Amino acid sequence: MSIEIHNPHLVNSLVADAERRTLKLYPGKHPGGAALQSSTALDHANVHPVAVSSHQTTAETKLKTEEIEKDCYKQLLSSERLYRELTVTENTFVKTLDDELEENKRKHKQKYDVLFSKWEDSIFKTVKADINDKLTGKQFNSLDSQKRRLFSRYLSACNTKALYSWMLSARMSTILCV
Repeated sequence: MSIEIHNPHLVNSLVADAERRTLKLYPGKHPGGAALQSSTALDHANVHPVAVSSHQTTAETKLKTEEIEKDCYKQLLSSERLYRELTVTENTFVKTLDDELEENKRKHKQKYDVLFSKWEDSIFKTVKADINDKLTGKQFNSLDSQKRRLFSRYLSACNTKALYSWMLSARMSTILCV
């Protein structure tokens, strides 16, 4: 398992801690050669130009570690602030967009209502009034009474034809039976 560290101060601090642990575990033996600086620190020497001192005291290391922790904490606070600003901006944008869509919908409905009321006043009510005038006028009453009279004559003629045809069929059956 490997971890890539980009902060040179953190790399130096980790290397120094590893060397101190090595000295505590193996007090006279230094695995990897006579030099106290590890090969990892040498590998990073080209990448990170910060010098690694093997003669750092515990107090110096603590100070460096505290500085690194403070720097990391400052970066964390800065990142959190940026994140909050982004979420506030996003929430504000979404709310503004939603409000604009609702306003657009309200304006569209209001425009539709105005157009409908204009149509109703200028066309529908006029046509409906003309139709009602024609249906309730004197001419309609005379046409309606004539229509009812003609329909009554039609029904009586149909009934008379039915009666004659029934009577004829009854006579024919009596003649044939006799």
